[in-house]
Amino acid sequence: MTLVRIAGCFQSLLSIAVLMGLAMTVASGAFGAEPVALHVATDGKDAWSGSLAAPNEAGSDGPFATIERARDAIRQIKQAGPLPEGGMVVELAAGVYELARPLELGQQDSGTEQAPIVYRARKGAEVRLVGGRVVSGWQPVTDPAVLARLDEAARGHVLQADLKAQGVADLGEMKPGPRWGQSE
Repeated sequence: MTLVRIAGCFQSLLSIAVLMGLAMTVASGAFGAEPVALHVATDGKDAWSGSLAAPNEAGSDGPFATIERARDAIRQIKQAGPLPEGGMVVELAAGVYELARPLELGQQDSGTEQAPIVYRARKGAEVRLVGGRVVSGWQPVTDPAVLARLDEAARGHVLQADLKAQGVADLGEMKPGPRWGQSE
């Protein structure tokens, strides 16, 4: 083999090696690290780790019961140090999740471009977050003072429920405002 031929082979091999290295670098950057998953399910418990998608056979570990608990777990992770490479994903199993109070997400709940925080339903799962509460025990209004304030056509058709007895103590701030059909 001549020296020119050896140099040509070496140059070809070097080019292939550089291209392979470049391809591997691009591929590793494109796929990156997998996010750390926390799981939430209607049969979960907030005392569990949230690292399993379903309760284990012993019933000693499994998904969280609430999205708030998953959020708080991520806050604890962030307080201890940076988020894991690849970020975090909170995956909710199919079901209806009743929220006792508003779900609050603030700046401290944000991820970064390199470590995003994602909340999502499990693939193929239908998830509903419900912020209302079922009110039962409806009874007709019988208080004469209240009935006197109602239009005669409405009397006998208006119902009331004892919200305090059902655990609804905070009705929020009651502000006077324009009544329906009246201008301000």
